[in-house]
Amino acid sequence: MAVYYHDTSALVKHYHTEVGTPIVDHLLAEPNSSHFLSRLSGVELESALAKNVRMNLISVTDFQNYRVKFRTDITNSRFQILRLLVRHLQRAETLIRQHALAQSLRTLDAIQLAVALDLHQNHGLDYFVCADTNLCQIAEAEGLAVINPVTHTP
Repeated sequence: MAVYYHDTSALVKHYHTEVGTPIVDHLLAEPNSSHFLSRLSGVELESALAKNVRMNLISVTDFQNYRVKFRTDITNSRFQILRLLVRHLQRAETLIRQHALAQSLRTLDAIQLAVALDLHQNHGLDYFVCADTNLCQIAEAEGLAVINPVTHTP
């Protein structure tokens, strides 16, 4: 039974078809697997989808439909939501100090990674699923096994 943590960069591919969607959907369909998100993911997903509306990649109707699909997935326990804790913010600060001087590590990415690392250390995590190449590199440097759905081949 594999345990996955989905960064929003990969999660959005489940709702809006783009490069990497088949891999994300394959992981989500894996029998007996567990899929985790941070509470932050809902906010980030809406932001990413809103950006797609502004860029004319999706319609406002698509935006609303994807939001409903996400909420339905949460209600149906497709994802287990991890709450944000003070220790996650503290770990994110440490990650920024360790990595952001040499590589780009945005605030929200650092928080997502901190939650994934906490899951890994305290409960077990098999894969960090992320479509941001830079964040994938940092996650690997922190000891996580990474699946980038854009570059991954099954």
